[in-house]
Formats: sequence, structure tokens, C-alpha cells
Amino acid sequence: MDIGGVVKKIGLTLLLILAVFSANIYAQSKADKNFEKLASEILDNLQKFYPVKASEKGIHKYDYLLTDYSRRSVKKEISKLKKFETRLYKYNKSNLSAENRLGLKLLKSNVDIALQDLSKIKWHRKNPYLYINEAVNSIYFLLISEHAPLGERAQNILARMKTIPDLFVQARDNLKSPPPVYIDLAREMIVTGLDFFNSVRGELSGKFPELADEINNAADRIVQSLNQYDNYLSEITPGDEDSFAIGKNDFDYKLKHEYFLDFDSDSLLKIGEALFKEADSAYRTYKTWLEINEPEDSVFVLDCIEKQ
Repeated sequence: MDIGGVVKKIGLTLLLILAVFSANIYAQSKADKNFEKLASEILDNLQKFYPVKASEKGIHKYDYLLTDYSRRSVKKEISKLKKFETRLYKYNKSNLSAENRLGLKLLKSNVDIALQDLSKIKWHRKNPYLYINEAVNSIYFLLISEHAPLGERAQNILARMKTIPDLFVQARDNLKSPPPVYIDLAREMIVTGLDFFNSVRGELSGKFPELADEINNAADRIVQSLNQYDNYLSEITPGDEDSFAIGKNDFDYKLKHEYFLDFDSDSLLKIGEALFKEADSAYRTYKTWLEINEPEDSVFVLDCIEKQ
């Protein structure tokens, strides 16, 4: 046997395996780097378009902004999301690391749902509550945050306060036959919002007297815009009573792409009904036991609302 020849063949085989392995590592590394760059681009875009949601999650790069729901802005964002969706699709069969494969799934979910909300469900066209909720939360999340001293946060709070009236201008331009239940919710929230912004005015102007004039002017404009928004909602023509529903197809899409559930809304309803029946049975069994045993220190149990 030619020992030298065998050793040479083994050596060549090992070199070939090493070369292939190195090429795969290089390809994976390149794919990962490109994906991570795209991921950063997408996340930054979503955080900038939804800055209040970003503030809620502890991301404070765009704390001075509100979402621009103008038709031009929404159209531009939809176009961006569609392009991101196409670029993400190219990574479905890429040799990504395990961490980035998970990141791809989560990132695609964020893009898919943002696209559904803006282009299919169109919450900004049907839900007046969205705007007042955005206005209040934009300030509330910065007030309760501890990521920076209040003096630093106050500058961003003031910047958002100055922009809030524009939000309600966009609302009046966008809304068309909103569901009655959303109108009622929005008008109830306006009452809370008026108290909230007057409270913010008092707190910030007291702690930062050098900003008092700007704060009071911004608060006055907000109060005026809220009252105008309330008048607008009192006169708007509402949609059908059941127009709040997004429909089975969109609901199923959310279950799959947002919550990663492998069953549809019909199955979810059956699960809910079964759990309700189980909980109701347990409640009634315990209530019967209490009535028979009458323990001295028993916990008071509310009457259950029966399902019709």
C-alpha cells in the first residue's frame, strides 16, 4: 500500500472540506451582516413612523415626534413597507444564523402588521380614538420614563405638545364614517385628555418657570384643538354599528402573523367558550361549597355574569 498516497488523498480531502466549510462560514457571515444592516434600517423606520410606540418600549431616539398620519406620509410609509417586505423575502432561504432566523421572523411580523394596519384595515381612517390616545400617550410615556432627568425630558414633552394640534387636523382630514363605538370612546377620552393636559401644564410650568410661557401656550392650543375635535365628532356621520369589526380574514391574519398562533378565529372562539365553561363551572362549584360550609372568614365572591 502506498502510505504516502493515502495520506496525500486524506490531506486533499480535508483541505477540500475545510475550503467548503470556510466558504459556507463566509457566505453565512456575509448574509448575516447584510440582514442585520437591513434589520437596523427597518427598525429605525418603524420607530420613526411610530415614535410614541417607540417611547413606550424604551426607545427614545424620536421622543420629540408624533406619527404623521397625513395621507402623503401614510402613502410614503406603505411604499417603504412593501419594499422592506420584498427585501426580507430574499432571506427566507438564506444561510442565516439561528439568532437572525428568529430575528427575520419577528421583523417580518412587524412589517406585515404595520402594512396591514395602514393599507388594509386603515385604522387612521376609521378610529377617532387612535388620535386622542396617541396625543395623551405621547406625553404620558415621557412623564413616567426614568431614562433621563425630567429637565431633559421636558424639552421633548414640549416639542410633542406643540405638534399635538396638527394630529387632530389630520384626524379630521382622514376620518370617514367611523364606527359609533369608536366615536364614543374618543369623546370619553377627550374629557380625560383635557384634565390630563391641564395637569401637565401645572406640573411642568411649576417645575420649569423658564419654560412656563411656552408650556402654557402649547397647552392652550391643545385644549382648543381637543374641544374642536369633540365638536367635530359630535357632528360626524357615523358608520354602521358593526363597522368596528375588521373581518375574519384580517383577524386570522393577525393571529398568524402578529401572535404566531396556528389556529384561526373560529378555533379561538371555541377555545374561549370551553375555557369560559370550565371557569364558570369551577366558580359555581366553589360558590355552592361556600353556601353549604359558610366559613367565617370566607372571601367575598361576586355574582358571575352568565353568558346568554
